Amino acid sequence: MRTNLVNVVIDDDQWIKIRGFKTWKASLGKLYKASMNEALDSQMDSSANLLLTNDERICKLNLSFRNNNRPTNILSFPQFETNDLKLLLVGKIDTTSKINEIVIGDIAMSYETIARESNMFSVKFFDRCSHLFVHGMLHLLGMEHEDPLRAEEMERTEIKVLESFGLKNPYFL
Repeated sequence: MRTNLVNVVIDDDQWIKIRGFKTWKASLGKLYKASMNEALDSQMDSSANLLLTNDERICKLNLSFRNNNRPTNILSFPQFETNDLKLLLVGKIDTTSKINEIVIGDIAMSYETIARESNMFSVKFFDRCSHLFVHGMLHLLGMEHEDPLRAEEMERTEIKVLESFGLKNPYFL
């Protein structure tokens, strides 16, 4: 069984300067597993890539992929269509190549935006990061918040995962 479920790339040293970074980084695999378990029952090994960056870089990504010329806290880039991923992860799609692991997608998080939000919401920085990481994971797994019913389902899932780590409901800020 794979232990490195989240492949982390750091392109802004501000991340590693924050007290508690190593502990939070070490918890990403557990957050990943909890998100996967809550969203779907998977039997295959999988992983996600996480870019820890800044407002400048995430603004460029946001402009390139979403046509928004502004920084944001997190971006998610799913590798698969939702139904294909679910079928693949539960072993219902037979792959001709011997895939040992599926990379479900990429997530990018901006230190500066998250720091501002943490201060604005009076939430610990890495508690906010944990919430956003779970939020991004659920996007990779096909959950959305475009309409009220889907948003409610996504929020319930986020809350359940975060509570299992002793983190407060992020929607009661």
